[in-house]
Amino acid sequence: MTEQKTLEGFRAAALRVGITGAVRTAKIGAPVPKMKTKYNTDVHRNIGYISADGVEVSFDEDANEYIPWQEVAAIRRDITKSVTSVKFTLWDFGKDNAAFFFGSDVVVDEEDGSWSIGVGGKPKFDRQQFVVDVVDGDQAMKLVLPVAQLTERGSIVFKSDEAIALECTVTAYPAGADEYANDTDVAGKSAIWRFTNNWDGTGATGDEGTFGSTLAVSTSTLAGATKSTAYNATLDASGGSTPYTWRVSTGTLPAGLTLSTAGAITGTPTTTGTSTFTVEVMDSKSAVATKQLSITVAA
Repeated sequence: MTEQKTLEGFRAAALRVGITGAVRTAKIGAPVPKMKTKYNTDVHRNIGYISADGVEVSFDEDANEYIPWQEVAAIRRDITKSVTSVKFTLWDFGKDNAAFFFGSDVVVDEEDGSWSIGVGGKPKFDRQQFVVDVVDGDQAMKLVLPVAQLTERGSIVFKSDEAIALECTVTAYPAGADEYANDTDVAGKSAIWRFTNNWDGTGATGDEGTFGSTLAVSTSTLAGATKSTAYNATLDASGGSTPYTWRVSTGTLPAGLTLSTAGAITGTPTTTGTSTFTVEVMDSKSAVATKQLSITVAA
């Protein structure tokens, strides 16, 4: 049996697991969110479902060793290059993510509403701000890449037993002073790591944490609608911390219908057919949950 002295200093409460989280993008220069900042969805876009592989942060580093003439072993070793990259796989293949992945603009056909992306020549991958949230119960971590760019893409597989996925790797660059003139603490940094005070197993828990209990969209289906007839439905959520804020993250509601921030879908449908879309709910502590739903409009 291991002696007690060997185990002194071990803290099981400091063990962390990345249970869930989200990845968001914003324009360079957007306010860098802190732990308890509530996201402005007009500024920071949640890019949707991430595969069960989660998010992988890697470090590409080179080092130089200094060996004196009189020695055969190094007496010093310094890192000469350090590049931070974040890899994730998107399970949300909507317009915005397709444009991001292919490095080209989306073109919408005005006649039937279909959309396309023409790929030719060198793709254009814009530099953006990326924010990665990782949640473990009421402990949370927020990784901010003030300036980052898509630098590597995986293949796309179309098959019956696998989700169509967009495998992405983004690389971080040092933020320029002009890019974050309103936040001088960001200038020169390629990554900012933030943690709740109880991340290491100490400090407050429960309501003092950032995310609380798991947030989820409770609504599983939506009633059908009839063209030219008023429609009214309310979305429900569970967990997290109220109040909730709702939006449509991908896809569109049937023409004539709108979703309020309070979760009410109202209006009068003007066309028939089935519309599929993803709703996003955010709680008061910036936790986010999404679900794909659809509404069928009959004649």
